[in-house]
Amino acid sequence: MPLRTGLLGYGIAGRVFHAPLITATPGLDLAAIVTADPTRQADARTRYPSTRVVPTVEDLFALDLDLVVVATPNRTHVPLALAAIEAGLPVVVDKPLAGSVADARRVLKAAEYRDVPLTVFQNRRWDSDFLTLRSVLPSLGEVTRFESRFERWVPDVWDNWREFGAPDEAGGLLYDLGAHLVDQALQLFGPVASVYCELDRRRPGVEVDDDVFVSLTHANGVRSHLWASAVAARPGPRLRALGTRGTFVSESLDGQEDALAAGLPFDDLSTNSHPHARHVHSGGPRRPRRVPGVLPPPGRGPDRRRPTPRGPGAGGRGPGSHRGSLHLRPNRPGGDAMSLLDTLTDQETRLKFRTFTNEDALTLGLHLLAKAREAALPVVISVRRGQQRLFHAALPGTSADNDGWIDRKSRVVDRYGWSSFRVGESFRAAGKTFEEHSLLDPREYAAHGGVFPILVENVGMVGTVGVSGLPQAEDHAFVVTHLEEFLATR
Repeated sequence: MPLRTGLLGYGIAGRVFHAPLITATPGLDLAAIVTADPTRQADARTRYPSTRVVPTVEDLFALDLDLVVVATPNRTHVPLALAAIEAGLPVVVDKPLAGSVADARRVLKAAEYRDVPLTVFQNRRWDSDFLTLRSVLPSLGEVTRFESRFERWVPDVWDNWREFGAPDEAGGLLYDLGAHLVDQALQLFGPVASVYCELDRRRPGVEVDDDVFVSLTHANGVRSHLWASAVAARPGPRLRALGTRGTFVSESLDGQEDALAAGLPFDDLSTNSHPHARHVHSGGPRRPRRVPGVLPPPGRGPDRRRPTPRGPGAGGRGPGSHRGSLHLRPNRPGGDAMSLLDTLTDQETRLKFRTFTNEDALTLGLHLLAKAREAALPVVISVRRGQQRLFHAALPGTSADNDGWIDRKSRVVDRYGWSSFRVGESFRAAGKTFEEHSLLDPREYAAHGGVFPILVENVGMVGTVGVSGLPQAEDHAFVVTHLEEFLATR
């Protein structure tokens, strides 16, 4: 049965981004829209005749709903998210979640206390330029600097809360485009050790930042330089990643936002293959080569960006649910690592075979391959029994580097008997890094998510199953989700 979804807000965010994607996503039903503006009410009724349009939040919460999406002005995100949580409704909050760390923690603690699923709408994780960079990242060697820009030429100041108003409006480019820039950097390179930021007001009359530079130094040593500007008559490259074996450059912005704003049918969005990527290899005078753009896979692309929150014990698989509860459960500030470790430990307790043969390895590998093909995921899949690799598959968009990652993660599982993700999280929970404190060669061992022990009841670990090609938590979630499916049929 589709999740009955209530949409709070029908401005640019609600009308352009959320409503079309909700209606295009199998498993979601746009049951109600909240807007008090008569013009917007008329537009919503015309576009979505089967959807109830109500004027107040109270009217929405009086309906029988399964999910609430908050797509209102930034200053209202916190109170509306708290109201949804208090009503016991899973909630998707448009970015930014809050205007301060303290307010964000309030929302997270409320979600945890009420045991209500919560997630933030970070749609640019599915942009073609970002996905393309992620797919070639292993081939760049050790990345030293990452550059990301949302630079535009908007000389006139708009008369709305985004460019005027008190600080609690959470307007300005840092909260707007900066939220995407920072999120993408964290997705690629992980936690941050230090931050430097420059915020400026360049245009006459503007009351918020319209020219932003942020420098992040990640815990792994990578530096991310991020720009957002309304005064860039000639924008710089959208993305640039500098590595020891090459450089990736993407010159222009993903076109999905413009296509959505223009009201294009969702089938037409798939034509945005982002052909502007250049992948420059070092090691002599070699011509740059173009990299085919990576499109968001079915179920997770422009028409499937919405994650479906899943509460404890929720059955079925909603859109994007292979990412697992790790991405959709509220994290506790200062305590999320331990909560995550409990989840990872529980997975290894539950996911066990009665027996495991070479035929089982082949069947499991084919199951994972079918699921990866179904979602068009650029992954390498490996199943081993002991030290013998019994199944291997490499889908489009992968390289030999992905095999190297699986080997390094598998060695970690062989040594510790835990999933590679659990090993890495155990070090992080203790305030340490695997690379520094394990005393193992990081060129041979990698405690990143993606390889899971094959455990047999009353026997123990007999092999490993793993994937490589997605961000580490998603690698792990893919394996665990589909391993659990597989075991349920045994």
